Amino acid sequence: MAASDPLTEQAVASMIKILDRYESFVTLFSHTVKNPVNDPLNELIDRLPGLFLPTVSLETQKTILDLLVQYILNPLNNKKICDALYNGILHTLQSASVSHQNTAGKLFLLAVLNSQFELKQPELCRLVVPVLKSLDMKAVGEILRAAVEKSQRLRAKRKLGAETDAYGYLGGFLQIILCSSTCPSVILLPEIVNTLSTKNWRSSGLIMPSASFFENFEKTVELVKIRERQFSFPVVGYSLYHSPLWGMDRTTLQFTMPAIQEFVSDKFNPPQTELVQYLLEQANSRPMCQSILGISKQNTMLSLGLEGQIVAVMVRHLQCFDEQLLYTNWMHILNHVLSAVSCNYIRFSSVMHNLEVALDSIKLDDLSTGRFYCIWLFYQWVAAQHNLPVSVKDVAGSLRLILKMFPEEEYLHVPELSSKYAIIHLSPGYLWAYVSRRASYEKFPLPCGTPRCLLGQLEFIRTCIDRAVLPSGLGFLDITLEHIAVVNCFVPMSPTKIPEANRMDHCDRMIASLTENLVDNSTSSSFVERPETMAAPGGSVVLRATKPLSLELLDGLSGHARLLLANSLAPSFTRIISDYASKPEKVFLSSGFLETNARLCVYEENEQSVLGWMIRKLPEIAISNRAWFVLVGQLELLSFRAPYIPFNWKPILVVMVMNIVQRFVTMTNTHSHPHAVLYVEQLAIRIIQSLNIYDMHYIRNYLGSANVITAQQEVEELLRLSLLTSFRLAQISGLDATTMQFLTKYVAESQQVVAHLWGNPGTTNGNTFLWNVLPEPVQNLYKDVKITREKPQSRRMVDEMIIRLRAAANDNDVRTILMGTHGSYVLHMYCIIWKQLMENMDQNMPFRSPALIAAVLDKSGYKGQLHMLRIFIDYIIMELTAIPPPSPERISRQLDCLRLMIWKLGIIPFERFLFMLIMRHFDMANELQMALVIVVQLCKSTDFQSRLMETVNLIPPDYLNHEQTFFEKVVAYHQLFPEVYYFNGTYDYTQPGVPAINHEPLPVYFSNVILRCVPVFNIVIHRFLEFPKNSSQLQHFESFLDNIGKIFRYHDHPVNFIWQTLHFYDHHLKDVYNVRRKLIRTILGAKAEYHMPNFYLTRYCEAYLTAPQPDAFVFSAEYYDFLVTRLTLCLYSHNLEIPYHGVEWRFHEHPSPAAHALYTSCIELMCIPGPSEAITENLLNVVRRRFPAAENGSKEYAMQTYDQFLQCLNCVALMISALPERLFVGLLGFLRTLLEDTDLVTAGNVLMDMFDLKKSYFDMKKPMHGLFLQIFHATILHGGSGHLLKSLEFFHTVIVPFLGAECQLIYVMNLFVPLLPKIGNDPVRLGKWLSAILILIQRVGSRQNIVFQHAATLRDVLYYVMENYGKSLDLRRDQVTELLSTVQPEYGKYLVFLQQFVKPEGDNST
Repeated sequence: MAASDPLTEQAVASMIKILDRYESFVTLFSHTVKNPVNDPLNELIDRLPGLFLPTVSLETQKTILDLLVQYILNPLNNKKICDALYNGILHTLQSASVSHQNTAGKLFLLAVLNSQFELKQPELCRLVVPVLKSLDMKAVGEILRAAVEKSQRLRAKRKLGAETDAYGYLGGFLQIILCSSTCPSVILLPEIVNTLSTKNWRSSGLIMPSASFFENFEKTVELVKIRERQFSFPVVGYSLYHSPLWGMDRTTLQFTMPAIQEFVSDKFNPPQTELVQYLLEQANSRPMCQSILGISKQNTMLSLGLEGQIVAVMVRHLQCFDEQLLYTNWMHILNHVLSAVSCNYIRFSSVMHNLEVALDSIKLDDLSTGRFYCIWLFYQWVAAQHNLPVSVKDVAGSLRLILKMFPEEEYLHVPELSSKYAIIHLSPGYLWAYVSRRASYEKFPLPCGTPRCLLGQLEFIRTCIDRAVLPSGLGFLDITLEHIAVVNCFVPMSPTKIPEANRMDHCDRMIASLTENLVDNSTSSSFVERPETMAAPGGSVVLRATKPLSLELLDGLSGHARLLLANSLAPSFTRIISDYASKPEKVFLSSGFLETNARLCVYEENEQSVLGWMIRKLPEIAISNRAWFVLVGQLELLSFRAPYIPFNWKPILVVMVMNIVQRFVTMTNTHSHPHAVLYVEQLAIRIIQSLNIYDMHYIRNYLGSANVITAQQEVEELLRLSLLTSFRLAQISGLDATTMQFLTKYVAESQQVVAHLWGNPGTTNGNTFLWNVLPEPVQNLYKDVKITREKPQSRRMVDEMIIRLRAAANDNDVRTILMGTHGSYVLHMYCIIWKQLMENMDQNMPFRSPALIAAVLDKSGYKGQLHMLRIFIDYIIMELTAIPPPSPERISRQLDCLRLMIWKLGIIPFERFLFMLIMRHFDMANELQMALVIVVQLCKSTDFQSRLMETVNLIPPDYLNHEQTFFEKVVAYHQLFPEVYYFNGTYDYTQPGVPAINHEPLPVYFSNVILRCVPVFNIVIHRFLEFPKNSSQLQHFESFLDNIGKIFRYHDHPVNFIWQTLHFYDHHLKDVYNVRRKLIRTILGAKAEYHMPNFYLTRYCEAYLTAPQPDAFVFSAEYYDFLVTRLTLCLYSHNLEIPYHGVEWRFHEHPSPAAHALYTSCIELMCIPGPSEAITENLLNVVRRRFPAAENGSKEYAMQTYDQFLQCLNCVALMISALPERLFVGLLGFLRTLLEDTDLVTAGNVLMDMFDLKKSYFDMKKPMHGLFLQIFHATILHGGSGHLLKSLEFFHTVIVPFLGAECQLIYVMNLFVPLLPKIGNDPVRLGKWLSAILILIQRVGSRQNIVFQHAATLRDVLYYVMENYGKSLDLRRDQVTELLSTVQPEYGKYLVFLQQFVKPEGDNST
């Protein structure tokens, strides 16, 4: 038969028989010369390629290879012939195609595995390894799976324990597969884990024969994960948790590790129980906790891990005694519980059962005050059953908790209701009474009788209910804590569960009673009649119901009562608006009612009821019914509460505001109200400026939406502000691919709505100040934008109108001219007024026909007034910068006329003029400079300064401490300085031919023109800072701050503003520390007067700011220790011994002490003069000083302090992450020193020990490499992508050129691989990094006379990277071929797997 004929099973069996006779002949007559032609061995070998012919089935191949393997392994056969046959098979495999190699090689090794003959280890290795190296990873995995399954069957058959070594021959085979294969361990391990159905390898019995394999995999896991994450607590209000690095499995509470999560044992990826418990105790942490656990309303899978940690936190706080700490933490736990229950993340019965089990291990003596708060939580849980259904069976089970927690026989005393904490001590009675009533309604038998200890509380509750339901019961109940205690007793039952009317039907009446004191006693609904004699000038109205429900009262309400109260406010507003339609002159909101509504927003369970209704529905109802007083009240309230609004609601609020703007743009002034429009603008400015970096996730989802951009078409200044805010936050958080995609789309769609530029780059004397501070990627978005601006013929049109008015003989002629004005002349009305005032001032003549001009302005509407104001701004700048320049006296008169228009005539709102002036586009530098001169002069004027001083004297900045008198003080200011809009109330419109302007005066609840200017001055500060550091404008800047400095005591987010400002302008203000100091001293200094010492500025910083020579001031090591220690206490302390004790964080710009401490610390660090490397070094030294020294330390001391060491390290990383790149680069400079360290280059087998911070800490060895790894990872973990992108740039420019050692490469991989998920959506940067890594591998692997000790580890890590991110790299076959041919052969065998990631020919995708 020909060699090319296909082999058959019969032919091979026949040839083997012939081979047996031939073998006997050769054995007997070894001297006989074999005939090549008739040699059966050669014939068989020549026929082996026939195995791979298409006509040969897979089953036939298997049978033939089984026959051949059995012959080769038979010890009775001639070894020379067996070796020759094996070599023939091997040669045939190596000559075959890749697919045939894998198929036949796999069948050959499976035949060896299942053979009845058992070879010794060396002989087995000689047969298996050559074939093994010719197989791909999939084939090797299948062989491994078969070996593990056989091992398991053998163990079960022989009844071997898990600790017993595997059967010798099979163990040897496994060892060869695991340790000799060039396949990465992350390919082989899943086969073992999936087959064994366990991650616990060490109990599988396979660990002994393949220890090195498992060690390699453990090294891989260590190199691709962030170590010691159990204390890397995030800061709510700063840490950017919308990142794959924070993803966690909701059941196991383990951080996700791409591709290998299910194969990593708990030892290397422990459950993050401490982190989850920390989040459960933090304010406003619900979005962060749910995002990290991957739970949402769309994904309602049960979270067993969350259930367990909620119970663990409950148990810990059961044993707490401090009431203030208990109330705060249990409120936070309740918010998480109610949110989780509403989305079915946790179950009442499960939490109850787990808590009962946990109580068995707690001594009853340890249960103190905390048990009342625990029962209070469960009462609020079941009381909210109309929203969060809990079955009566589960509710009845809660009685067992009361019996366990309150085993005493004596009565639980009824507390004196003098504080909200006393009400919570009634919780056992509340819960027992509610369960008893519900069980009675639903005919469900209670599992136990009433305990003796509750009889006193139950009698008190029954008496309160009997008293409250009497017809006159509510008349003598003041809104006190006693009233609150009674309200908490009333829980609405489901109508289907109540067979007949009963006293619990009074629930709604009890809730309504809470608002009775918010209204005038002569009315019966939540509005007050406006006494005409009490109307203040300018439209401010004195309202008598100024006292809101205090926080103490609202805190004393149970969650269900607060929710019912919040839900009752919507009908109240609707009724008010309905009453207003019938008697508009008598209906107004009271400030107390309005403020109570706002206070309900701080309770997270009310977000949807209060904020959702206020944002989504109320504005539409108010506008449709022209109830402007309601709209103004809500907009004003939201405006001054902007920093306290939960960040997940801020972008929704932006959308709402922009929709209102769009409505007003399309309205005429007869259908709108100029006062209301001002508050729309005010809220839009404030809410946009209150955004911070942790809002970026929501900004990308909402701010760039098409409808929001379109709504800003006519208010282009708001669009500019939105864009600049987005640019600033994007630069701070990092301009990664996702952010740039958002900005690219945002800018492109904005250009279609409003064509804009940021200066006039590339021109002589052009305005390039703002352009120069924008980051380069943002500048590139505008490189192709060309805008041709045509100067309007303002001078000609204004002069024509002035000539016509000058020629008018009488008022009738003036009336004819003004009322007949149309087209472009109307848009120049402000210019005409200003010019007329100038002429009148020059000629000492009165202003002619102001009422007629007011009528023209009013007729033009909001949209027309905006156009007028823009043209006026351009006109006045053109006049003031004319060539030749006007004289100083002329400029002074021009500015006097402008002040007259603003303050006396009241035709231009001051804050609107400032905002539009400072956001206006100016082509030339001198135009922007003149705009700032106008701002400075207006702020220096007596009109502004007098209002500022009266505001400072009358209105306190800390509203919560003056809530009884705050509103009266606002009214007192408005009586001194009435705010008049468009001549309202100033001129008589009853003259013949003069249209009346009938905008009713509206109440001003919390603000005035001074307070409304605060957010505008933020923008003015940024415009000043954009000038070059040697510019004279910066000197004017300090003078400007001196003039307005007192206004910043009313700043609602001073820390965030200064932090963002110093961070964004850090490079631009390099070495300009006098400006930084002035900014901090002015803004934070103004706020610090009303807070405890060290609240805003530490004593060290205050000494620096007031030093005679601040640039020579030296910050000691004690200062840096103080900053880190303060942040550590705020972040990790579970008691009240923390800084800022007693601060009401619910009405603060930051949600927690940790966020405040972090931001204020970074502000101080950014203003320290000197090299940035020194600041970074001092922060690192804080951690180093906490490392135990070998000479005075001990392992016992190290074990006691390791947790505190990691906490300190995390706080230092948090600070570095919140600092600009200038200070982060100092950390990167330290990296080069570490990479060039001789200990690292020559580490050898102790390399992984150098990376292990914990081992170094306990052994008290120099931990610098492990310490840097930990700080670097934690820094990138908390912050945005900016620092990671800077690190990648440093890697390419600094590290790649000099790195050449294997240990250096492993260290670099350990630095960057765990962080790659953060840029997983950036294929360009990923591909560039992977290309550089392959270059380094080629450089390291091609070195001569080098013993490679970590090739297998590098292989595994590289495979992990390629498997998860390899699609970002266009890897070509010639590249891999060159790489494999360049490196040393023993190194190249570990890189063969790269061939499977080669890009197919013709594939152009990346």
